[in-house]
Amino acid sequence: MDFTNIKTQETLSKLLQGDKVDVVLSDMAPNASGVREIDHDNIMLLAYAALRFALQISKVQSTFVVKIWDGGKTQQFGQNLLKFYSSVRAIRPDATRDESTETFFLARRFKGLKTS
Repeated sequence: MDFTNIKTQETLSKLLQGDKVDVVLSDMAPNASGVREIDHDNIMLLAYAALRFALQISKVQSTFVVKIWDGGKTQQFGQNLLKFYSSVRAIRPDATRDESTETFFLARRFKGLKTS
């Protein structure tokens, strides 16, 4: 199942039957190529896809957790999260291997989407 495919996201949305969720957790990762910049770009595509989906299906005050591999787009992603969430932290789990760039963003208190 390819989460970046809009049909996949539509299928998941239909399963919710219009309900909104309290938490969206994305532990998705692409197959690693071994080229750090390419791998970072690919996981950021997944992270942004997860964020767009979370914005559509989340309740106000909900939480979003997403895995990334640290790289050049990490800081901007965190800043983008702050547009939608009141609190954003980057967390590196204790179980993460020292050589890994794996990081999670914990975004709390979704502000909701303004409609005009």
